[in-house]
Amino acid sequence: MKREILLRRLAEAEQSIAESKAFIAQQQRLIVESERDGQDASETMRLLEKFLMLQQSREENRAKIVDELYESS
Repeated sequence: MKREILLRRLAEAEQSIAESKAFIAQQQRLIVESERDGQDASETMRLLEKFLMLQQSREENRAKIVDELYESS
């Protein structure tokens, strides 16, 4: 039972990480486009920085779930 819960949590973490990576890539494109067009991209950069920190947290959470899976085996 516990293994099934961990596997479900792992799948959710993987999905969240994938969605976040797509958003981060989009933000990076927006920054490049804004700078290319001579626009101020500072707010977009601040937002990107926050999402990068959130992404790191998500990846750390995934690692903990993987560790729990190995421990429960």
